[in-house]
Amino acid sequence: MLPPDPANPHRLPAPSPCRSCTLTRVGWITALVAMLIAVYCYFQQMTLDAQVKIERNSTEMAQVEIRALKNQLYAERILAERQISSLTNNAAKTETLIFAHLTPPEAGACSPTALVTWLPTRQSGILFAEQLPTPKEDEELRLWLEEGNSGPISAGVITVSPGRTTKIEFKAAKPLGLAVRFTVSRERKGSTGAPTGPILMSGAP
Repeated sequence: MLPPDPANPHRLPAPSPCRSCTLTRVGWITALVAMLIAVYCYFQQMTLDAQVKIERNSTEMAQVEIRALKNQLYAERILAERQISSLTNNAAKTETLIFAHLTPPEAGACSPTALVTWLPTRQSGILFAEQLPTPKEDEELRLWLEEGNSGPISAGVITVSPGRTTKIEFKAAKPLGLAVRFTVSRERKGSTGAPTGPILMSGAP
């Protein structure tokens, strides 16, 4: 306790600080800081859980899309095989059916491939192709027919189906025999003369 003030002997000395009050304030401040930290950690955990859930859902959706694409490609291959089989069975009794596998000049990991079924008596055929590149806006893919030294004949533009089996039906502009060569090239859009662009693939029976 402080001694009495000589100038004012009746004035009571100032009370000493309350130690318990100071401890109480420190405790409340500590508790408040701890609560803020806990709330911050809680929201951080909630945000992290939400991000993990979004990533998991995105991964599951990607897997579903991949499975759906594989099933679609498988179904299209089955359909193409059935169409070829049906065409073969129908033509086997009355006419000759010729097959030609088309391959690129230089094979690679993602090189296009194609199968052509050719009916000489009808002068028509069907092309089934996979992994064809999508042409630019000023380009087109064109199918050519050639026999001997007669020169290539355009059989039409190939409309590419990205991610799917491309199928086109075509007819010869003039009579051709059995020894036909089929070629797919990349040409400038609207060109009708002889092929001038790079050859993507070709083949003969």
